[in-house]
Amino acid sequence: MGRSLVIDTTVTRAAGDDAATSPVSIQCRDFLKAVLAICHKFVVTPEIQDEWRKHRSRFSSTWLTAMDARKKVIRIAAPEIQPIRNKINEVNESHPKAAMTKDLHLIEAASVTDGLIVSMDEEVRNLFNENSQRIGQLKNLVWVNPCKPEDTALEWLQEGALTEKERQFGSAEV
Repeated sequence: MGRSLVIDTTVTRAAGDDAATSPVSIQCRDFLKAVLAICHKFVVTPEIQDEWRKHRSRFSSTWLTAMDARKKVIRIAAPEIQPIRNKINEVNESHPKAAMTKDLHLIEAASVTDGLIVSMDEEVRNLFNENSQRIGQLKNLVWVNPCKPEDTALEWLQEGALTEKERQFGSAEV
């Protein structure tokens, strides 16, 4: 059974075609190809759709069309989870608050689906992880970086994109 993935534009923007030579472009492309080949789905909110329009690569545009054709795109309303928003507003430093707020739509979309986020943004990943004790709703979410070798993203996809404790916010390994 496929899982629903919230995929950030950091991944789609970097994904290159078959002629790509950059390791990051290749890893993002291979990850997206695996999502298409395996029975996983892509979660899209209006905000995610807007970001995709602005930051997609040629490859990711073709990929999204193929995902749509296979009915592997889940379109949901843009959820606002007020308890999470309130806790982020309590963060004292303006930079972490701004960075977390910028990617809050990923957290909210994942919170109402399978809890799985795919992004290369390690800065915001670390901020959410550091604040997961104060924002308890984050502890159920998984953040995977397809370009971080220790995340073993392709293997994770192939094994069912499970919600493993060590991948969740608040675990020692995130």
